[in-house]
Amino acid sequence: MHIEMREMFDVRAAVTGVRRGRPLNRADLEELTPHMAGIDNAVRRAIEAARGISGTLRAGFLGAAAGQLLLKAVARMGARYPDCEIHIHEAQVHDAYERVFGGTVDVLITALPVHGVRVGPVLLSEPQLLAIPADHPLAGQAEVTREVLADHPVVQMPDTLPEETRLYRIPATTPSGRPVPLGPKADGPGHTRARPR
Repeated sequence: MHIEMREMFDVRAAVTGVRRGRPLNRADLEELTPHMAGIDNAVRRAIEAARGISGTLRAGFLGAAAGQLLLKAVARMGARYPDCEIHIHEAQVHDAYERVFGGTVDVLITALPVHGVRVGPVLLSEPQLLAIPADHPLAGQAEVTREVLADHPVVQMPDTLPEETRLYRIPATTPSGRPVPLGPKADGPGHTRARPR
């Protein structure tokens, strides 16, 4: 890629038909060499940039559906940008947002709403559901409204989740204004604190 100085000036003289001044000497070449190296490096970087994206992307996901979506996206991105390295991080409810705010992941596929970060397009939309044991009084019903939350203690999300995300998933009150009783609190992966009654 490096262009020899003498060749560059010989080509210029041949193209323009003009030859002025003296021939280049060793001192001229020594003075111009670092500048030509800089031009070579700039051209090399421009060529690499034109080829596509390179570097490392740290992508996190929260939940099985987001994980499947991310794996498909990684395969597609790997085919398009072979010079890009992608590290996949499975996040848990208790630390997903801390990973973004702390900079340990560059991008996170997670549930909305969340503020304080740049939010991209919606990639996946799923209905909310109520997870209950098979012997729970509501288990036989095909569908329930948020109003039933006032009749049963509800497991609380970890404090590490942004408040708006916690309230979206588990509201403090039902749509009619009835308070939702607090159940055990999830502290982290597989950890739930139950209050004695």
